Amino acid sequence: MEKSVERTQRTFIQLALGIPCGIILFVFIAWGGWQAYQRWEERHLVRRAAAYLSGGDVKSAALSALRALQLNSNSARAMRIVAQIAEQTRDRAALDWRQKVVELEPHSTQDDLALADCALQFGEINAAGKTLANVDDGGKQTAAFHATVARLAKARQDPAEAKNEWGEAVRLAPNDESYQVQFALSCLEQAAAAEREQGLALLERLRNSPTQRSAATRSLIVDGVAHRQPGEELRSLARDLQSYPEAIFTDKLLYLGILRQLYDPEYTTYLTKIEKEAAAKPDDLAALLTWMNANEINIVAIDFARSLPEDALSAWPVPWAMAEAYAKVNDWSTLERLTANSNWHRFDFLRRAYLIRALRAENKPVATEREWAGAVKSASAQSQSLLLLTRIVFEWGWKNKSVDLL
Repeated sequence: MEKSVERTQRTFIQLALGIPCGIILFVFIAWGGWQAYQRWEERHLVRRAAAYLSGGDVKSAALSALRALQLNSNSARAMRIVAQIAEQTRDRAALDWRQKVVELEPHSTQDDLALADCALQFGEINAAGKTLANVDDGGKQTAAFHATVARLAKARQDPAEAKNEWGEAVRLAPNDESYQVQFALSCLEQAAAAEREQGLALLERLRNSPTQRSAATRSLIVDGVAHRQPGEELRSLARDLQSYPEAIFTDKLLYLGILRQLYDPEYTTYLTKIEKEAAAKPDDLAALLTWMNANEINIVAIDFARSLPEDALSAWPVPWAMAEAYAKVNDWSTLERLTANSNWHRFDFLRRAYLIRALRAENKPVATEREWAGAVKSASAQSQSLLLLTRIVFEWGWKNKSVDLL
């Protein structure tokens, strides 16, 4: 009987101890599994954000990266992507993100250089210099370091130092042809004729490189325009540039502009060709319309726009280019209709500015002041928006309004 009682007691004790231990073990396993899942999900979101960004889908990239940061607020990988997006959109918040990454990864030369380059992008020359000074000795022996120092020297308007640093980057990474392009450009900025010739010769050689031929040819065209090279030579270069498979739309506009300046018979045919190409791409369409506005063929821009579907004309940034076209030809009633009730999203302050321009021309002072107050309020949310609004109204000759914004 006593043995039976003892067995019962031992069983009870084992259960009393085992069940809580089992529960605790289960909790630890479950918690560990959840933590492991969160880490996996974070990595997955970061990879997806990088894929979206490489494909040009900035919005989806931002959403994925921010979701990763919700899972791990110290995810340096996600912060890098958010910083890249901010840099692409010229948002100064990029500096804060780059700084946070450096704080999380204090021994990463790559992140130090990314912060310095970001600082240079936003004109923070002193901040870039301080960041570069903190790079360790090993990092200072890399080509990437000397490339960033070269960009800093250029920002400081020291062309000789920039050339020396690009030369060092080429020495350390002789197979990186992008450094060779920059070295060639730095040679073109030197006063000595021999150095200019060295740069031109290097760019000509790089035109045979599949990865750098566009950059090299583009640079030769820009230099040729600056030094008044014969139009036929520029046309030949521009023809080659726009024919490359990797050519961007602005390369085609460059060729179009040269054809127009030379009164080339190909101009009209080529214009029709790129009009068709641009119709389905909002950024290209806006670039073409802006080019037309800049070249004082606003009527051509407006006539071309009339042939396009409404969805093409409403896709940003096309409305901005169209507003400028109507303003150029003083078609105030159409400009008012275009800007009165449309949605320019985060550029609402620009919509209001163009609406104000129409209202002022139509002598509607009450509506003008109402819209001006709305434009200032909309632009005040972002310093860059306020600067853009200030620049635009100053260009329009509204000096009092631009002073009010300062």
